[in-house]
Amino acid sequence: MTPGMQSDSTTIRMSTEVRRIVGDNAYRDSVYRQPYTFKDVGISLSKTNLQLAFWQMLNLYKQDKDRVLKYMLAYDRLIAADKLVSSAFYTYALLDPRITRLEGGKPVVEHPDVMDEIFHTMNEIIDRIHKHRASQPLK
Repeated sequence: MTPGMQSDSTTIRMSTEVRRIVGDNAYRDSVYRQPYTFKDVGISLSKTNLQLAFWQMLNLYKQDKDRVLKYMLAYDRLIAADKLVSSAFYTYALLDPRITRLEGGKPVVEHPDVMDEIFHTMNEIIDRIHKHRASQPLK
């Protein structure tokens, strides 16, 4: 559940996934299919690509909040869904063509408003996951 892009005061580190998105246009197009569908989520889950599946669900959330939360909360029993949705955001958001264009292999942010909207959606989901955990008795 490591985010695809991490930085400190001197370095930006990109995961293999991020480098693949930047370097392979066909792969980038496959990751950022519009519109996102639950069929795509199912395909990602069947390939055990949880990070991509959570990115897809993050983008489906406003369309079908209950269904997305149902999936995420089911995974939360096995793996920290709040960390997974956050990791998905920090892997895929900056390279989303709705937000950036690539120029010389580097993202140029053109629509920070779209990234901000997805960021707020991520935070709403994380809040809902935390509330659900708090309501569940410890076993």
